[in-house]
Amino acid sequence: MLLLMKLSTTTSKLILVAVGLASGLAISELALRIIERTNAFSPSVKAYLRSYDPLFRRTGGGHWEAIPGARREHIRINSAGFRGEEHSSTSSQTLRLAILGDSEAFGEKLPEESLLSSVTQKTLGSLLNRPVEVLNYGIPGYNIHQEYKVLQKNVLPTKPHAVVLYYVLNDASLKQSAWLIPPTKSYRFLHTARLLSYIRNRPERQVDWESNAKEIQKHHTENFARVTQILRSMAQKLEEQHILFYLLICPELSGFESFDQNPFGPLYDDIKKLEAKNLKVIDPLPAFERSGRPPRSFWVDSEDEHKSAEATLLVSQVLTERLSLDRSLVGTLPQSKN
Repeated sequence: MLLLMKLSTTTSKLILVAVGLASGLAISELALRIIERTNAFSPSVKAYLRSYDPLFRRTGGGHWEAIPGARREHIRINSAGFRGEEHSSTSSQTLRLAILGDSEAFGEKLPEESLLSSVTQKTLGSLLNRPVEVLNYGIPGYNIHQEYKVLQKNVLPTKPHAVVLYYVLNDASLKQSAWLIPPTKSYRFLHTARLLSYIRNRPERQVDWESNAKEIQKHHTENFARVTQILRSMAQKLEEQHILFYLLICPELSGFESFDQNPFGPLYDDIKKLEAKNLKVIDPLPAFERSGRPPRSFWVDSEDEHKSAEATLLVSQVLTERLSLDRSLVGTLPQSKN
């Protein structure tokens, strides 16, 4: 009798465990189906998590892209699959630039007229007194490897006069900084569990800026040799097609309270050493340091370290001044008829 009671108790526990697992899987599957309707989940684009009209979709292998023609509030995706107006100019008088980058170039919280591409197009055109078109190829979460693919697939066919890579220090992370649900079923439960945990803990999530800074430095130390190799390849490919290449360093504004405490100085130095005839480095950081203001004052909001419209304008001013003085860029263009 005692043995039967023990078996009965064990069986009951096993049944409860099985029921619990089945319930968990059912909830996970339901959550997954919701996710799959959106086609996208990424910490970098989490603002679109619950949207049924997403801006992004997966493309296989854990990669993602913007959906041509998609719209979300102040954000519009053009037919080429990137943020901003349509790519239209074919005039030989037009100076055409392309900006590669990640979320800083994409400018999720900025209106279109405040994007780096838009501001640079307006100010450079006014300064040079000629038509200028600046194409925005920024995609949130992309790293240097993915940006190189965009260069080859999307930018080169447009035949720009110059390419500007808006390089963020975390681009040295060669792992994907955003991710989408893969199509294989073997990963579904784990990814869904991560999603549920993320949603459950979201109100309590606090960014540890000190740890974030250490992570950036770690990736730079481990991967900068590979980053350098990719940048050299980009420069060579562009040089072969007579396209100028500018590496614009995105100022890091998190992980320290004042610019005299900036821990990223050695990283900037490494990047600036890459300067070459076919790779011109532009560093806007000194302009921010001269402001006398704390780095956080340039954030887009109190919780998001992406550049504000004011900070983006400051970056654009540094970029525009450098471009306007570069005779290898403006000196070879046909004279404007204006």
